[in-house]
Amino acid sequence: MCKKCSESFGYVVEKSNIKNRIKTLKGTFNSYHDLFKNMSGYAWNPITRLFEAEDEVWEPLIEAHPNAKKWKRTPIHHYEKLFDLFSKDRANGEGSISAKEKVRRWEKDREDSINLEENIDGFDEFSMPNVESYSPMVSPSYSCETSSKKAKRTPQMVEMLEKQMEIFQSGIDNVAASIRQGNEIAKEGLAIMMQGHEFAKEGLAIMERGRPRCYSEDEVFSELVKIGIPTEHQLDVMLFLIKDPAKMRAFFGVPTSELR
Repeated sequence: MCKKCSESFGYVVEKSNIKNRIKTLKGTFNSYHDLFKNMSGYAWNPITRLFEAEDEVWEPLIEAHPNAKKWKRTPIHHYEKLFDLFSKDRANGEGSISAKEKVRRWEKDREDSINLEENIDGFDEFSMPNVESYSPMVSPSYSCETSSKKAKRTPQMVEMLEKQMEIFQSGIDNVAASIRQGNEIAKEGLAIMMQGHEFAKEGLAIMERGRPRCYSEDEVFSELVKIGIPTEHQLDVMLFLIKDPAKMRAFFGVPTSELR
């Protein structure tokens, strides 16, 4: 799982990260699962991802459990998958058993099944021992009469483990795909923004080139002094150019001061 998560997300995911995340997911699931499992009038909506009910149904629940108010507006993502993973433990009380203990029990049950199959030919049909003590997974009321019943338990456990791994794998793949898709969408959006920015700059430059240049009185008077208009005529010339924008554009359109 560490290897798969690290490859999917592009950074190192440690065992402790996964364990803490599963612990958080399980704790959150237990909080709302225990709250709604025996309550009537509530329905899970897979579209809104909410437990929905009429207001008069919510009121007594919130009054009895104030923390329930947040689940009226807080979506629960992947509820179906979390239910498949954790609801059985909440139903049969196995939640108090650690994951390591479960694995040890499954491994012992598998080994006992193999040993039973290997030695079955040596047992007399009428002296088959009771194998309740072979596996702690077998309840006291269950007695193994044939090896086939015992041997079938191992494939079932393997199938259950494989199913849970498939659920985890599917969730990881979906999250990774969403992240990749989000990155691609963000990159495309950024490219569009940059392209739009370039178009805007080009359009502004075109507008600037097409817009008539407005010259201030200071610019006109400075140019008249520069080209040597006599002092007594400078004011008259400036007023003449300012009154006629076409003549002023023509004046400044001449490329050199000498020609002006």
